[in-house]
Amino acid sequence: YLGEGMVDLLSTSLDGVGTLSTVDPHALLSALSRQQGDGGELSPAEASALAGRFGAGMHVRGSVVAAGGRLRLAATLYDGSERLTTAEAEGAGEGEVFAMIAELVRELVAGHFSTPGQRLSREGALTTSSVEALRHYLAGERAFRAGEFGASEAAFRQATEIDPAFALAWYRLAAAGHWFERDPELVAEAAQRAVELGAELPPRDRTLLAALDAYVSGRADEAERLYREVTQRYPEEAEAWYGLGEVLAHHNAVRGRPKNEAAEPFARVLELDPHHAPALYHAAQIAANRRDRAAVERLGGRYLEEFPDSQSAPRVRVWQAILADDHERWLRVLEEAARDEQVGDVHWVTLFELRRLDWGEELLRGGLEEPSAPRARILSDLAALALARGQPTEARSWLTELQRAWGDEDGPAAAILLGYPFLPIPEETLAKLEAAVEAWAPPAAWEWEQHADDAAELRLYWLGQVALRRGDLASADRRATALAGMARQRPDHPIVDYLADALRAQLLARRGDLAGALAQLDRTHVEAPGRTLNFSLYYAGTEARLLRAELLRQLGRGEEAIRWYRSVDETCCFESLVYGPWTHLQRARIHDQADRRDRAVWHYGRFLDAWRDAEPALQPVVREVEQRLGELGAPRG
Repeated sequence: YLGEGMVDLLSTSLDGVGTLSTVDPHALLSALSRQQGDGGELSPAEASALAGRFGAGMHVRGSVVAAGGRLRLAATLYDGSERLTTAEAEGAGEGEVFAMIAELVRELVAGHFSTPGQRLSREGALTTSSVEALRHYLAGERAFRAGEFGASEAAFRQATEIDPAFALAWYRLAAAGHWFERDPELVAEAAQRAVELGAELPPRDRTLLAALDAYVSGRADEAERLYREVTQRYPEEAEAWYGLGEVLAHHNAVRGRPKNEAAEPFARVLELDPHHAPALYHAAQIAANRRDRAAVERLGGRYLEEFPDSQSAPRVRVWQAILADDHERWLRVLEEAARDEQVGDVHWVTLFELRRLDWGEELLRGGLEEPSAPRARILSDLAALALARGQPTEARSWLTELQRAWGDEDGPAAAILLGYPFLPIPEETLAKLEAAVEAWAPPAAWEWEQHADDAAELRLYWLGQVALRRGDLASADRRATALAGMARQRPDHPIVDYLADALRAQLLARRGDLAGALAQLDRTHVEAPGRTLNFSLYYAGTEARLLRAELLRQLGRGEEAIRWYRSVDETCCFESLVYGPWTHLQRARIHDQADRRDRAVWHYGRFLDAWRDAEPALQPVVREVEQRLGELGAPRG
């Protein structure tokens, strides 16, 4: 009766674990009784043939041995006639059968996952005491690999609730939550929990857990070092290659390194695990950022074919439409996204990633007419669009509207303009801005959540920048000194250190001490999670990186300057949209001076694409570029 019972128990326990689906155990027992007749065992060939009649790709053969009051269960998983894995469990009699079956199931499932890309699924099966927790864990793995991060996060969370000591479930919960853009504190907590619970895991897994903990906490250098340590020792470890790609893709810009360094790790993941949706998405994204239409059609086409309903699918379709210059196709994607409430993805790619400014404006102005649209975000992005086109006067009007939308009508939203030294601010506007910043007290519910606790420090920083713009270096010096004092009082809040160092570097540069300013910037570094970097030019250190590039250019270190200009251009979101054209102009000048005509022409063209209709105060720069393009024998249009 235990032999027959094992058929039922194993079928029930294995069904739905990962991608496994079992046949009806009662129908199987009926077929067995007819086939066995005299009660003899089935041969391997007979067992394989019986499985085939049920349409099963794999089958389990097992045994029950009772001796001395103890039970020993054994089970072997076959794929056709090929033996995949064997599992055994032993216990003190029938009272432990259920625990023994659970142990068999976990071992059989672990043996089922044999490729390098499935290693974490195998490890997960071996490191939980609960088949039900394993069921949710494997469902989470399947959803994660398909790019469904919301579903994967929910599944991993259920696994941790069923088995709170399941270290790998906490690990994957942190990874999925990070991609799903959940609360960074919750993600960091899950990663730390994984590290605490994973002390008994093998060294490879402990390193992976530590690397993710470093990554979600913003310690990019440490995360990169740990991931590279794993890839060097275990070159078939897809998880480490993927983690390395994530670090390089999301943190290289702030470290002055090209984002496309991430291409190799993601390609390596796809060699090991061709159906890894996040890696395939990232590979297509890197191609899109390079404006490589053929690669985006190929990689994006694969992604859409395998994962057409993924939450990232609209972004892939937008890359394809924009790179094909197909406005009708883009409109169809926008219409589909509106039905699925994913317009934000179209908006993001169009305006910030591929910077198709005319289509982006069309989308934003349409959003202004939509009552349910997030008005504050639209106003902010319209200001960014105006600045990207060299139209700071128009940007100021949008920022004034934004201030009203925030319920802070007298606030200094226009202080954001101070971070763009290449954009002129009239003296009258500077005086008004200084008065507004001096009098400003942020509302209790300030919209800028990344800086909810930094209002006093930002106020000092902006006042210092106003003083620099007005040539009042003594006042700027006092502000920088005061900021440094506030930083000493808040050692656990590195953004204050950044503000103090960045302002001091700007001051030194204005005084002509270029080497001193560079030295100051060398200690200006903030570690933060990728999501925080994406939504704060201060955490991303964008102003400091632009200043570094400018200083290097002035010191004749053109190649280094190009690297930092590119890093500013590759920063995410608002500031990269605004800084981008200027970084192209400066890179063009460096290439031009070095007689690299083709590169100079390309960067000059990118600048003109954005600034051609700049306001009158900036038109002399536009005419200078047009004239230089003519001298280089390149078209000006």
